[in-house]
Amino acid sequence: MTCNYCKTHVTPQWRCGPDGPRTLCNACGVRWGKGKLELPDGTKAVHPTQAAKAAKAAAEAAAAVGQPAAPAEL
Repeated sequence: MTCNYCKTHVTPQWRCGPDGPRTLCNACGVRWGKGKLELPDGTKAVHPTQAAKAAKAAAEAAAAVGQPAAPAEL
């Protein structure tokens, strides 16, 4: 097996990534889960849970101000 991001072959645990289960090494999988994994094109790979949390926070902030929430970008 090879990590899809850093290309390592040795890790204590294989983790789920944007390409599916067991595609990232432990270190890259943890970074992806926290939304800190930078892709080769310079963008951040965002975990679906993090994207949902950000959308919910934006909707709550807009509701507190009385503005309609803008659609979340994924």
